[in-house]
Amino acid sequence: MNLLSNRMEALSRLITPHNTLGDIGCDHGYMSITMVDRGVVRHAIAADVNEGPIKRAAENIARMGMSDRIETRLSDGLQKFAPGEVDVVLIAGMGGPLMTRILRQSVDVVNAADELVLQPQSNLEDFRRDLYADGYVITAEDIVFEDGKYYPMMRAVRGEASLELAEYRYGPILVRDMSPVFANYLENEKHKLENVLEKLHDSQNSDRVQEVKAELALIDEVRNGKYAG
Repeated sequence: MNLLSNRMEALSRLITPHNTLGDIGCDHGYMSITMVDRGVVRHAIAADVNEGPIKRAAENIARMGMSDRIETRLSDGLQKFAPGEVDVVLIAGMGGPLMTRILRQSVDVVNAADELVLQPQSNLEDFRRDLYADGYVITAEDIVFEDGKYYPMMRAVRGEASLELAEYRYGPILVRDMSPVFANYLENEKHKLENVLEKLHDSQNSDRVQEVKAELALIDEVRNGKYAG
């Protein structure tokens, strides 16, 4: 059974074996179905803030004969969850600020889980900083190129640490391992910044010029293996 896109398949590989998955923003329920079917988790709660996805997920779960192992729940993030109810929290396909809000408004539930599997769509540096400020560390990362867009993702667990700027900006494991997809992502980011710099060629905004040059230098540090493990 293959219900997952490449992006969701990569996310599934970040989930380690546990008892119960909390699938937040479940859409069609495919991740919950797949994780239970593969035996990665015994149970799942597929949750969404809207009734439409919940209905679709429930129909798919029933069709697969998994209604006894996967529950659907109408919930704004984790607000309808109790502490200890899920071991793994999965949140994907949302902006970084929204994802941070979801995690922070249900701290008791989040802190009771063993791991978080997260795929923020925006504000990645700020999201990683918030995650570390809240007492989490990233233990695994991946990045997928799908439908013309790059999707970084991560697994985080409770811990105390701090990162360097490049690690917050691009991901501590990604800069260490330098996968081919991540290398392409950096090349793409470099080209975008070079285009910005070209447009600023005659600009009087010297601060912005220096900012772009600093960003390019940071990318070169990562590409040249400064953070390689």
